[in-house]
Amino acid sequence: MRYFSIVFIFLLSSNIVYTKDYSDNEIVFKFILAEISKQRGHYNKYINLYSDIIIATKNKNEAIKILKNDNSFFHKNSKLKLFEFLAEEKLNSEELGTMIKFSISEKENIDFIILYNSLSEYITNNLSNYEIRDLLEKISRVKLTLNKNFDSYFDTKENKNILDLVILTNQGKFSKAFSIISGENNFDSYLSDYFEFFIRRKQHDPESINSIYDNLDSTFLKLVAIDYYIENRDFKSAEDILENINKSDFKDRKKLADIFFSLEMYESALKLYNSLAITQELIFRMAFINKELNKKDESLRLFNLINDRNYYYDALLNMILIKYYDDKKKALIFLKEAIINENTSQENLIFQLMKAKFLKNINQHYEAYLILNKIKQYLDDNGLYELAILADTLEYHDVFDQIMQDLITRHKNNADFLNTFAYSLMMRGEKLDYSETLINKAISILPDAPHIIDSLGYLEYLKGNFEKSKTLFEKALFKDSHPEIAHHLISALIKLGHKKEALEIFESFRKKHTDYFEKPEVKDSIIF
Repeated sequence: MRYFSIVFIFLLSSNIVYTKDYSDNEIVFKFILAEISKQRGHYNKYINLYSDIIIATKNKNEAIKILKNDNSFFHKNSKLKLFEFLAEEKLNSEELGTMIKFSISEKENIDFIILYNSLSEYITNNLSNYEIRDLLEKISRVKLTLNKNFDSYFDTKENKNILDLVILTNQGKFSKAFSIISGENNFDSYLSDYFEFFIRRKQHDPESINSIYDNLDSTFLKLVAIDYYIENRDFKSAEDILENINKSDFKDRKKLADIFFSLEMYESALKLYNSLAITQELIFRMAFINKELNKKDESLRLFNLINDRNYYYDALLNMILIKYYDDKKKALIFLKEAIINENTSQENLIFQLMKAKFLKNINQHYEAYLILNKIKQYLDDNGLYELAILADTLEYHDVFDQIMQDLITRHKNNADFLNTFAYSLMMRGEKLDYSETLINKAISILPDAPHIIDSLGYLEYLKGNFEKSKTLFEKALFKDSHPEIAHHLISALIKLGHKKEALEIFESFRKKHTDYFEKPEVKDSIIF
């Protein structure tokens, strides 16, 4: 009986470690001993043996998984062995983030200095500037918990390094971080410029981009500036910088393709994506591009290849929008049949969410609102934001105001939430003082975002400052030729008596955006 138990444990566990080579009898024996130790509750012994197997089979994914999930069982030798093994591997920003979080946590960890210094050396010696940027962005999204001995170790440390700066910015200790940048260090000069930019941006300093823009003589800083402008939805500025980059300098072709995709330069993006190794992400993006280029058959073919849950439901939504945009009944039947492998409650919830998204896309806002409102308690904050937008469209202003107030309370630095709330209040002519507070906060976070600059211009317009509003509308329109921004500029010009200029802009934009300028509420608001 015992023999069969061991064999059963061995076979059952063959799915746990993904990369295996059992030709070495010692590895097989250690694996069986590890599983027996785990079954008997001897976790220290289990982790120690399991670590040996992971290292012998070079299973980086399993090592990261254990650091992330099983670190309470680790003891000194196992930790150090896994860290030494991982330090020899090529790690991405997420994997490094896991190692950083583990090494500096408050858990009993007398070796955190050894681990921390090992990570510092790895980051300094192995990461390019852009990989360091990705790591800093990744770590900034979580709040790290420091080992109780970290502060004293940091204060007595003579030479500060990149990981020190990453930790300080994560903890919001910006003055100390600035002292590292301005003091003696071994940072690349371009990396120092980026660090200064990153910290100023975290402080919502509207001049943050200047620290980058004054030194646009490296591809790295140009890429940082492009990403910044894309985040601000200032595509014009991003495109201007991209034009001055030698595309042959890009070793990372996917990065270049992603930039083209973000800037809606779909033909260029598709050409590069077609030359890259196929992943589910790339298939989804190529399918989306083909949809935007009105190549429906190719788009459907590619969307049909998606099976990754990260992209599956978005792919499904796009498929029914292509195939059944004008046939709601068939669309919902197709949707219901496509949602499989879920338990009953999940299946129903996903179906309701997808149904609401489809109805919103075909402009059946009231039906979409009813569905989302019914499942409101299950929605995350993005879902609640969608519900708020629908409520605003339907002029359910009390519902909209309550949801948005809750959202900006939880997300104080979300510029889009702040701007959306303020713009709705302004359109209704309500609470202009509060709108101004929200807009000023939004513009401090995304100072180059044309949609927020436009909102600020509209606030000045409502206050009667037509010259100031005109300047802001012109700035926004230069960055984003959206018809609503043009509409606002036309209104300001008419108020200032510049009717000829207003008419020229009106005629130019009406040809490109007939649907917008033919809306009754838009036509009625423009009187020359």
